[in-house]
Amino acid sequence: MKSSFKGEYDTSNNPDGSVDISFKQELFGPGVWWLIIILGTFTLMPAGCAVGSGFNSDNIKGPAPFVMTFLFYFGGIVLITFLTKVKATIKVVPNVGLQWSGKSYPFSDLESIGVDTRVMGNGGKTWSRVYIKGKGRKIYITKQMREPLAEGIKGEIQNVSGINWN
Repeated sequence: MKSSFKGEYDTSNNPDGSVDISFKQELFGPGVWWLIIILGTFTLMPAGCAVGSGFNSDNIKGPAPFVMTFLFYFGGIVLITFLTKVKATIKVVPNVGLQWSGKSYPFSDLESIGVDTRVMGNGGKTWSRVYIKGKGRKIYITKQMREPLAEGIKGEIQNVSGINWN
């Protein structure tokens, strides 16, 4: 039976034998989100007030300025939320290496692959990134995402790579 649920990442096989893993990742981590919310308070709220005050004339009475202020503010936050999720692709060439964001790394230099998870705040939201380790360096190959997605991408890379990871 085929699943009726869509995964958070897609894989596609290329004619050259490589596999593309496509997924969405966050441009910003949680620290930047607090900054966006604070700056939004000082920019979007006054802008909403300015637009809303244009409705406060003899013809329009009632809560229009108040409603416009909150529509401007929350609409801006929602728009920023959608604009900061970007699509990314990691190309896995079996027994050769990885390619992502214009960079590449051969499996011959690779020591391990892992997921780095950080908890923000006191039991707050977790953000994870997939990394590769080789030649004494830890190189992040994804930006921030949820931990199950990061673990899934790591597992998919290990499955498709043709390398024994034990």
